[in-house]
Amino acid sequence: MTAPPNESILRIRRGATEAVAWPVTSPESGDPLDLTGWTGRGQIRAGYQAVEVLFEWPDDAAIECTAGGEVIVHVAADQSSAWTWDRGVYGIEIVSPTGDVVPLAQGPVLVTPEVMV
Repeated sequence: MTAPPNESILRIRRGATEAVAWPVTSPESGDPLDLTGWTGRGQIRAGYQAVEVLFEWPDDAAIECTAGGEVIVHVAADQSSAWTWDRGVYGIEIVSPTGDVVPLAQGPVLVTPEVMV
């Protein structure tokens, strides 16, 4: 599977539990790919060339690759509540069981303020 990463804005509400899903399909058939055994990884940085990592998804449970062809990225409420920044850029990659790395999504991150209830 080779495809350019999906360029999209990732909007996260500070203090809310978030889950964002991307479908992964076969370039030949368009059918959902079975991602059993695949893993995901990702980071948010201050900018495209920035060295500083603002956030890194901590484990495979935070980036879930499903048998139904979805990659679901989770951010817990306590994680985003601790963020002191409101903009960055993210990159998400998935890794096949054989070690092939596939860029999935990248783009700007916008964090909206938390409304205290």
